[in-house]
Amino acid sequence: MPKAHPPLPLEKPAPLTAEEEQYVLKTIRAYYGNDAVVRNWGPNPRRLMLHVESDRDIGLDRYECLGLLMCEIVRDQILLDASGPSGRWKQDKTAYRQGVILPTLTTD
Repeated sequence: MPKAHPPLPLEKPAPLTAEEEQYVLKTIRAYYGNDAVVRNWGPNPRRLMLHVESDRDIGLDRYECLGLLMCEIVRDQILLDASGPSGRWKQDKTAYRQGVILPTLTTD
């Protein structure tokens, strides 16, 4: 049996400003619901990497949500991954290990 790869080193995610954080939460929860858990996990400040865990599968509306984020938040690249009870993807493991959960409450 081949040897397992060593775990990826932990990297602290690039921070969001308070305004960006509020906008991300408001936008994502409008699509995925108020119980959605949003993680910021990308270490590169030029790339915003978000992971959403939710019971909802929003289908192609995911791209509309991503488009709204791209209109208001200036980054070279914004990545939005989602997982639910149906299964996990490869990047989920990294997001869970080193991601920072954004606050559960937004101020509207």
